[in-house]
Amino acid sequence: SFKDHNNEIVKIQAFLRANKAREDYRTLIGAENPPLTVLRKFAYLLDQSDLDFQEELEVTQLREEVVTKIRSNQQLEKDLNLMDIKIGLLVKNRITLQDVVLHSKKLNKKSKSQLEEMVTVDKQGIKGLSKERRKKPEAYQHLFYLLQTNPTYLAKLIFQMPQNKSTKFMDTVIFTLYNYASNQREEYLLLKLFKTALEEE
Repeated sequence: SFKDHNNEIVKIQAFLRANKAREDYRTLIGAENPPLTVLRKFAYLLDQSDLDFQEELEVTQLREEVVTKIRSNQQLEKDLNLMDIKIGLLVKNRITLQDVVLHSKKLNKKSKSQLEEMVTVDKQGIKGLSKERRKKPEAYQHLFYLLQTNPTYLAKLIFQMPQNKSTKFMDTVIFTLYNYASNQREEYLLLKLFKTALEEE
């Protein structure tokens, strides 16, 4: 009976309506002069109130703001990463030429003479130092190299420290020594240290 096939009939009617709507829409966008009956079916699409327009405008503005914020956050993240590297280098080198210049006004005549020598050293590097003064930075270089390439020393030291001090030790000493893993060599050596530390534990 009709009632027994009611669901199937409803589905067929819905399919036919959807199919007719698709054909009418194709006629609307494809025909040069679509029939009036087709235009009436889709006339409601043209009835866009001021409220709808305002909402669409706000959505567009919000979308643009989101894109701007994303780009700003990406640039900020790059700047923070660069700042981390600079801080690591600053801590590692302890002093920069700019720091010396900022304090130069407080120096006396003798100190200014030392300042000029430090500027010369900064420009010429370690080769500009006298033999006696060269020994100390060279000794530090050998020490840093030894600690970096032989992680056993630091790995044992980490677990000898109290728990409340180990985190600060990692931040102020370990990451600084490995320059915050800013290049492939130091990243490899830092990972090697972590591996050795886990084995020591």
